[in-house]
Amino acid sequence: ARIYRNFIQGAGPRAIGVGYPGGLNLAFDANNMRIALLWLGDFIDAARHWNGRGQGFQPPAGESVVAGAPGVPFATLESPETPWADDLVRKDNEQQPPEDGGYVFEGYRLHGEQRIPAFRYRFSGLRVEDTPTPRGSSESADTAFVRTMVLSGEEVANLYFRAAVADQIEQADGGAYLVGQDLVMRVEGGGTPVLRESGGKSELLVPVEFSAGKATLVQTIQWQ
Repeated sequence: ARIYRNFIQGAGPRAIGVGYPGGLNLAFDANNMRIALLWLGDFIDAARHWNGRGQGFQPPAGESVVAGAPGVPFATLESPETPWADDLVRKDNEQQPPEDGGYVFEGYRLHGEQRIPAFRYRFSGLRVEDTPTPRGSSESADTAFVRTMVLSGEEVANLYFRAAVADQIEQADGGAYLVGQDLVMRVEGGGTPVLRESGGKSELLVPVEFSAGKATLVQTIQWQ
């Protein structure tokens, strides 16, 4: 995997771009601990950043670019109807303590022969390791990312993962969801997903279920 850390358009000033073998790419937003962008084909043209810190934000160089859910990935909700906690969205250089619901980025580790990054962060007494792994290639029929998120620590009640936000999300066969016009998504390992309307958008939320101080969610994100 090739890793590019800089200003990436759509992923913020603390973006970590990853170009995987096979032409699958993503950008991780280290401000809000989210997968901000996914795309296929060419990785990135870094010419704008060759001198110093460069000028402005560099967009992805490939095609089929899709945006991830905005804001932080996990939040506690009083009920499935409670609006997502927008006040937890981190701004540039903001340092909200993790014990107050803030998030702290702890870098990433590289594993395997392909040096796949596993992103690490903590919040609310939990540590998270988030490992997106490519499946297939940009030319195959089943191009996808399989994202494994492992949470460990003291159990947090009423914790939800916001898997997707789009103009339209529809339930499909086999536990899958159609996200917009571009993606098919599945999330395994949590409670029954909640599909709801909030703020003029469709949202897909998944309750996080702990066992012995640990929870694992596996999100499959596939291009149609």
